[in-house]
Amino acid sequence: MPDKYGINSFVGLQSYEVIRWKRYHKRRLELWLELRGKKYRCGKCRKVFTPYHDRTWVCLRDLSIAQHQVYLWVYRYRVKCPQCGPQQAELTLARIYARCTRRFERWLFRLTKGMTVKEVSELVQVDWRLVKEVEIRYIVGLLRRRDLDGITELGIDEVSEKKGHRYLTLVTDLQSKRVIWVGRGRDRAV
Repeated sequence: MPDKYGINSFVGLQSYEVIRWKRYHKRRLELWLELRGKKYRCGKCRKVFTPYHDRTWVCLRDLSIAQHQVYLWVYRYRVKCPQCGPQQAELTLARIYARCTRRFERWLFRLTKGMTVKEVSELVQVDWRLVKEVEIRYIVGLLRRRDLDGITELGIDEVSEKKGHRYLTLVTDLQSKRVIWVGRGRDRAV
């Protein structure tokens, strides 16, 4: 089916079709999208189903375009899995229950590498808690995929997490200067 508005490839959402769009106050752009494929994956067991159980519209924040904040309205589908019962279907755009797209989260994380959480939240005009959650989720993901081969020198240090004698124990690779492990507390068990 041809792209009705000619903006699917511009926005980078080839698996979705723009069914309508609207611009508000010269600063906000909203796009309503519909999934092109008719296969839905259970969010728990990841089995694929053709019919969906029900669907609701959900609004997701996306990357800005030319100083326009972009909001995507997409259907969030539920499938009736015989093994798991009614479950949220996976979205390619966003995590289950998320309020912004995956690529928006990746962009926020890249911004936190050079700016504080507060600066990022003010620049992008989102709540600072969203920025902090994204940062933590991406750091945990990076720690899960870390390569531990070739480590010859370890460094162990305790740093204060918050006021009130709450500490974190950090284990680092001294040669590559990267964090390998983080634990709460500073006692012998940690």
